[in-house]
Amino acid sequence: MSKPKSLSFRIDYNFKTRVINTKATLFAVSAPSPNKVVTINAIWDTGATDSVITPDVSKYLQLFAIDTVSIQGVNSEGIAPISIVHIGLPNNVLITSKRVSIARIGGGADMLIGMDIISLGDMIICNGDNKTSFSFVMPSFPDKPDWIEKSNQINSEQHTY
Repeated sequence: MSKPKSLSFRIDYNFKTRVINTKATLFAVSAPSPNKVVTINAIWDTGATDSVITPDVSKYLQLFAIDTVSIQGVNSEGIAPISIVHIGLPNNVLITSKRVSIARIGGGADMLIGMDIISLGDMIICNGDNKTSFSFVMPSFPDKPDWIEKSNQINSEQHTY
């Protein structure tokens, strides 16, 4: 059996950013035919348990609720509808039949990519030289970057007299 293809992307900012955003493509699943497609602005949010889209995106895609969930977030609280979409990430990975909550987001984003998606791969954020680099790969690699090992190596090379 062959290993799954590794798909990754990297976004480099010429400054240190506090918001990691990318494009994402949503394909309507829980909607009447013909299913619509839209490319939107998505914020990667490790503080979000699940992924969220805005009511405007849901309306454009003509999604209907298949369930509800109790949510509590920065911009929304209460009961939110859940719909199903396919999500295309910048690394050409298509996440099929993903449940997303529909709620207000803020910050100019149309979607929050939460830990339900982030945990499907490996993510690295680096801020060297006051510039942010964000990379994501799916599926996860078995070996993990080890900052402790790298830090110890650098520290052992620095001699204090």
